[in-house]
Amino acid sequence: MLDFTPMKKPQSSPEIMTANEVAEYFGITIRSLHRAIRKGIIPGFQLGGKGGVWRFDRQVIKSLIMHKSEAAAEDIRKAINDK
Repeated sequence: MLDFTPMKKPQSSPEIMTANEVAEYFGITIRSLHRAIRKGIIPGFQLGGKGGVWRFDRQVIKSLIMHKSEAAAEDIRKAINDK
């Protein structure tokens, strides 16, 4: 007999973050995150080619926050929100 028990949603690796995790971490929307990626503000890599999912190195993301002064963090927020 087949088991149709719903599977748990897979969690990302402790070293890798999803786009949703990064957006939440920075307190921004997914749209703003994609804008930041295009501008080179937040580095990530895309799986599955164009239109694929984005993933981010947790240490790199943390270093963006940890090594930035509040003024630099504000510059990042402004750059992300510029259209």
